[in-house]
Amino acid sequence: MQYIKIHSQDNVAVALADMAAGTTVTIDDAVVTLGQDIVRGHKFALCGIAKGKNVIKYGFAHWSCAGGYRARGAYSRPQYADQPERP
Repeated sequence: MQYIKIHSQDNVAVALADMAAGTTVTIDDAVVTLGQDIVRGHKFALCGIAKGKNVIKYGFAHWSCAGGYRARGAYSRPQYADQPERP
């Protein structure tokens, strides 16, 4: 397996190996084609994530998508995001 979705509510998956742009994977009956190369240990979007919406990993919001819409299969990393507000 080249990737893992850690929690059922996650909207990103983690690459367990380097994955090339154009690679197609099926996760939860959804087909995801990677838009960029994904380095092992990094995340890619499982669905479109709109600006201001949270990136969910481990079932929790890790950051908000600040730089604009992240397409399904896009490289997802916090350098392009705002941290979510904490309670």
